[in-house]
Amino acid sequence: MKIKLFFFYLLTSIISVFSISASAQIAEPLLGKWQGDIVLSDGGIKGKGDAGLMLQHKKDEDKVTLFLSKFGAANKSWVITFTDQGINYDESAETLRLIGDGVTDPSGNLARGMYHLTILKGLFSFPVLYGTFNHGEEQKQYYTELILFPPEEYKKLKKDGYSEAVTKVHNHMAEEIAAYRKQEEELALQKKQEEERKRKEEEEERLAKERAEEEAAFENALKDNTKIDPILVTMQSDKNFKWIEWEKVPVGVKENLKKIPYYNNENFHDHVMGLIKEDCLIQVAITDLNNNGIYGVVIVCEGLYCCGSHGCSHYFFEDGGVLTCELGTDYVGMVSPANNAVFSSAGLRFPMIPNKNITTTKAEELKKLFKYK
Repeated sequence: MKIKLFFFYLLTSIISVFSISASAQIAEPLLGKWQGDIVLSDGGIKGKGDAGLMLQHKKDEDKVTLFLSKFGAANKSWVITFTDQGINYDESAETLRLIGDGVTDPSGNLARGMYHLTILKGLFSFPVLYGTFNHGEEQKQYYTELILFPPEEYKKLKKDGYSEAVTKVHNHMAEEIAAYRKQEEELALQKKQEEERKRKEEEEERLAKERAEEEAAFENALKDNTKIDPILVTMQSDKNFKWIEWEKVPVGVKENLKKIPYYNNENFHDHVMGLIKEDCLIQVAITDLNNNGIYGVVIVCEGLYCCGSHGCSHYFFEDGGVLTCELGTDYVGMVSPANNAVFSSAGLRFPMIPNKNITTTKAEELKKLFKYK
């Protein structure tokens, strides 16, 4: 509908800086005389007066004259003339824009702004000229509305049914505006949802790229299995442990496991080899949960021999085995690193405590052996 296009102009124009382009000549059915009301409202009527509008085309020039009278309690009246520079007619939308003075507040003060006027058809057997005046940011509180009829119809309506006709026009435009704003809100919501969808996709792509780069760097660091690259080490700030399959664990780490005492004069490397013989799957995380440059290991074992109803066996040796913790079994992949501690799958914090199997002398030896930076 052309009225929708009119409200596109009405609701999206920036009035703070006025500019007007060359326009087509005002055409029928706008030309001629119109009579009706001008109303200033903010939800309720704050000022009202009579309005008359004369649209002429003489000597290849448009001329528009607006008569405002009996406005408000002071019964103020004005004659406002618009010439070519302040007149813009959009023939395709049958919309007329006028730049000039208009009512901006209940006291009847005038200020420069823009009128939007358009023909409404179909409400009556005759056309209606509907207009608004906008003074930009300073007029947000009020809404200025003009409802104008052909003079002959205006005279007939004044005798009978004028108020009903004005109300009908006002309500119609209120519905149009509400429908337009609802459409705009829906479009804005769709745009926002689309932007959010794209943002999430871009974020997911970014994170996927980062994960791929981290995984590639991690795998690359494993190729030189004679040293501990810091990228392989799980720190207290990491969300998850960086698990390494036993076959890929650096040779130096495996060798150093032989230095960590275990039960019955067994070292922990021998214990791991025994678990492997029992078909347990071994994964190792190299850790530095207290950020002192001395690495430790977390070892998780999966298999019938290593797992039960409460999870699978976990072993914690921080600072080369000088420290350990009391969490023995938990679900694989559910334990997370913390500051000199670990969190269980239930969210319980298990702090690192001195390993009772390590003497003071052995502790100093292990700290030197497991130093990686």
